[in-house]
Amino acid sequence: MFRLDGWNLERSQSLAVVLLTPLYVRIASRHGEDPVLLAFLPALLASLASSVLPVSNLTNLVVARRLDLATTDFLTHAAPVALAATIVGWLVWSRLAGPAPAVRPAHEPVVPGALAIGVPVVVWLLLGFTVGDQLGVPAWVVAGLALAALVVLTRRLPWEHVPVGAAALALSLGTLALGAAPALGLDRALGVPGAGGEALTFGVAALGANLVNNLPALLVALPALDLHPGRAWAVLLGVNIGPTLWVTGALSTLLWQATMDRLDLPVSNRRYAAVGVRVGLPALAVALVVHLALVAVG
Repeated sequence: MFRLDGWNLERSQSLAVVLLTPLYVRIASRHGEDPVLLAFLPALLASLASSVLPVSNLTNLVVARRLDLATTDFLTHAAPVALAATIVGWLVWSRLAGPAPAVRPAHEPVVPGALAIGVPVVVWLLLGFTVGDQLGVPAWVVAGLALAALVVLTRRLPWEHVPVGAAALALSLGTLALGAAPALGLDRALGVPGAGGEALTFGVAALGANLVNNLPALLVALPALDLHPGRAWAVLLGVNIGPTLWVTGALSTLLWQATMDRLDLPVSNRRYAAVGVRVGLPALAVALVVHLALVAVG
């Protein structure tokens, strides 16, 4: 039962990686489940469910500021697509999971006061990223205050867990993408009219995210979006859901991979793709259909 409940825990891309991955691994170990299999849920949801709110993904924040999009715009144009992709992803993942392996439950001591510290921080982040956004409080202020509180309460600053490698890889891919941007001709792709143009934009965005990481792919597309703002949702959905397929497609999945390494449960790029492609391709197909239906009804 906790598998289905766990799938619904994800609400923020950052929470999925920072909080839920170690939590899922520990829950799986205590219940005799496969910790790697269950830990895939936060990684997959970090892409599938990251289009619901402006603060759900850094790509959303960039486009929201650029095109002056509100939370209601995301709930109308992107949330239904994300919900459809998440449902399909869950159905496919549950079939891949199959029966739970016979793993002996681990008896780990409960850390005293963990919930007393963790629950208020999670509530603060959720309120800060939603209500705070409506009040004009920047997301970095909310996250910074939460981090400061954790440092004070735990009296620990884990510098060794800073994902330097993942951030460096994303930065390198971004530099490469920006250098190649003038030759890509994205303004022509985004200018193709009709449903075919929406599908082309969605596909190019998803492919670009997997090639060079989703944030660089979005930054490359921004000049073209200025000319064709109506294609914002196709671009956002493509760069957000596309990274389901490949681990370097988003910083969140790179962070997830680094977190799994830290937990002594390494997941190679090939192993991630074996699950990500089978979950992501059906989810992307359904997401495109729902997006086209929303565009058709205006």
